[in-house]
Amino acid sequence: PSLPINPSMVHFEGSQKTDLGRFIYANSITLTPGTITTGILETDFEVHALTADAVDGSEENLMNRKVAALEGSGY
Repeated sequence: PSLPINPSMVHFEGSQKTDLGRFIYANSITLTPGTITTGILETDFEVHALTADAVDGSEENLMNRKVAALEGSGY
């Protein structure tokens, strides 16, 4: 059987201001099925995804806003 995967590396820009905020955001990405955060540099998150659907951006954008709000940055 063939597997419907198309692995890729993508980058997301986070708006978190603290290490804890970045840690929470990175873990929320990793909890999304088919993705794992492989690196963080300042506000850039490197993510490995098994499919394009796994990183369509909308889920990451929503979580980015939620974690930023949790930090109190008012994003």
